[in-house]
Amino acid sequence: MTEIDGKVKGLDQFNAKVEQLQRDMTGSPMAAAMGRATLVVTRAARKNAPVDRGPLRASIVPEVVTRDKIVTGIVGSNREYAPYQELGTRPFWPPWKPLYEWALRKTRGDRKVAGALAAGARMAIAARGIKAKRFLQRAVEDNNARIKRIIEQAVGRIVRR
Repeated sequence: MTEIDGKVKGLDQFNAKVEQLQRDMTGSPMAAAMGRATLVVTRAARKNAPVDRGPLRASIVPEVVTRDKIVTGIVGSNREYAPYQELGTRPFWPPWKPLYEWALRKTRGDRKVAGALAAGARMAIAARGIKAKRFLQRAVEDNNARIKRIIEQAVGRIVRR
């Protein structure tokens, strides 16, 4: 039996480079790129969000999470009603007070008109539900190419190191 023994030059450096690439793809360089991408989505979502008084728009924030070597960008709101504005609802009987307060703001305090407006809105919601606004979904869809470019540039910088 013949034995062959050899050594590949540069193998240790190659393995070190591959390990560094793996760390960078799941570490701070990729997290920074994901942070830039989430800011793009956040700006667009705030622009798209429905506004009455503004707390929904103000509550839209980005977050970057790295877990199990996966970098994830999250944009969302902590407002209780945000999912209903994003996704819409089935028909339901809404409470009177928030609708009436909304109607007062829209009619600049005209109680008679506000009462009629709130009653009409209540009946419409009871009949059709609340239409989906899709402000977050549109923010991602409208900026898909830009998000892709940010991530591709980050990957390119990591690989070229």
